[in-house]
Amino acid sequence: MSKPDERTNPAKHFMTRLRAMRNDRGSMASLRRGLSPATRHQAWPVLARIGGDIAQIAPMIVGGLFATHPVEDTSHSLGDTCRRIGATRSKRGNDERETPEERRFRRLIASDSIEDASRQILHWIRLAASAGVGVNYEQLYWDFLRWDKDSDAVKLRWARDFYSPRKGDKESAVVGNQEEPTP
Repeated sequence: MSKPDERTNPAKHFMTRLRAMRNDRGSMASLRRGLSPATRHQAWPVLARIGGDIAQIAPMIVGGLFATHPVEDTSHSLGDTCRRIGATRSKRGNDERETPEERRFRRLIASDSIEDASRQILHWIRLAASAGVGVNYEQLYWDFLRWDKDSDAVKLRWARDFYSPRKGDKESAVVGNQEEPTP
């Protein structure tokens, strides 16, 4: 019989078990293989051992992404994480052209399948690793669980978080004809 927390919050349960094996290099390598359809079967024993359903794509993808970059920040969504990565990589100045990170983000939210989205997110996870930005894997797990039913809502939330200026951002909003700092 499952514990109440396992039934009510499978993402938390999965991430707790995944964090416990963070230093197991062999298991982390197997989980990274789960990101490729050709080698996905090599992640199944590890996923089963930590309570992930090998028939679901969410634990497969999140396990592989976590194994790629096991640094977490539970206060941000994927869209906000992407925005923070972009802020560390691109300094916009007065040039209003689209940054490479904005183009990459548009490709992510244009994904029409969970497999395409996971490939796009893998690129973001690698960028997060190089920029030293943590990822909210528990929220990402929930996003992937909801993907089949409502991917548009997931992508809309990511887009809101990516495009919404935050306090402390160096960008500013134009109000009328005068520029004011973004709140």
